[in-house]
Amino acid sequence: MIDGKTLPRWTQIYTHIHEDGKNVHILTSALRDWCLKNCGTPEYLPVDQEAAKNFMSNNVIHEPRLQTLLEEHRQSRRPVEPIILCKLPTHTGDLPDVLLVDGHHRFVLFAILYKPIIPAWILEERDWRPFEIDMGERDLTHNELRRVPVAASTRRHKGYNPWK
Repeated sequence: MIDGKTLPRWTQIYTHIHEDGKNVHILTSALRDWCLKNCGTPEYLPVDQEAAKNFMSNNVIHEPRLQTLLEEHRQSRRPVEPIILCKLPTHTGDLPDVLLVDGHHRFVLFAILYKPIIPAWILEERDWRPFEIDMGERDLTHNELRRVPVAASTRRHKGYNPWK
């Protein structure tokens, strides 16, 4: 597990809050680099319009970053990088529970453009756990996480480390 206290203030971190309140923090920049080197051809997943709307209403998406991404996509027409889903050890019915760890903006972009599928790397727990971060502090609540600012650079979405 990565020591979160050693990370710079503006580090790309994905935070998930389980129903029991436990937080999972993942170092997304390093995970993406690992995927680019090791994951090969992505799978294709359906784009869920309701999930995209949910990302917008829950402060997951930084609208100026989405606008930039839309303009870049319209100009270049090059394929987007795959999103990253991480499997959890739990299941809903016969399907494993997954976290969308990287690619929320790309997912919403595809929803806006009415694209039915999006490329995705789906990682087993053994592959993403080495990128888990120990923040060494109390867990965030859903309300606290929603208040965390979503900042953006011209290239990548950057998460806020509220413990710094």
